Amino acid sequence: SKLATIPAVGGRPDIFRETEVSTRIAWAPAPRIAYEVPGNRNFRVLDPATRLEKPLVPGDEYGWMFNLVFSPDGARVAVLWNRGRERGIWLMSVSDTSRVKLVDGSWLPTGWSADGRSVYALATGDSVYWRIPVDGGKGVPVPPPEARGMACAPYERPEGLVWLCTERVVISDVWVIEDFDPDDAPGRRE
Repeated sequence: SKLATIPAVGGRPDIFRETEVSTRIAWAPAPRIAYEVPGNRNFRVLDPATRLEKPLVPGDEYGWMFNLVFSPDGARVAVLWNRGRERGIWLMSVSDTSRVKLVDGSWLPTGWSADGRSVYALATGDSVYWRIPVDGGKGVPVPPPEARGMACAPYERPEGLVWLCTERVVISDVWVIEDFDPDDAPGRRE
């Protein structure tokens, strides 16, 4: 798959033909786009104006990366980096690829505080979100919204915390076949 931008008011897509994108993309507050390369081994950071790109970390041999989220100023990202014993949320500089581990274990970063001083994260298999300070302080649980039957994630905006939620809707289809004879079914082999 190729990365592309399309004007909201209509027009032709700008396709970045040199890109090879897996599934996740993220737009930074600054004019940069991060995209996951196939195999989840790295993200590449693209400047759409200059079309210049670079890997988030040098090389692809360090482990798998997931759930990249940009800081409010676009200078850093939080990402789950599965590096064996080094698995956890890492904070990485977009400009020089320096990095520091924020928390150990299987945590998914979901967003940043509006001031850039905390990361919201969810431990794998848990339903409680945590606000984890980037300066090394102790994380605090975030009280969930009153949203029964919805999957929600915290998102902090300058005016305060909001929850982005999806409501699960189950739709089923029931079919009744009368007088079905499996021996007369198309494609049946003798």
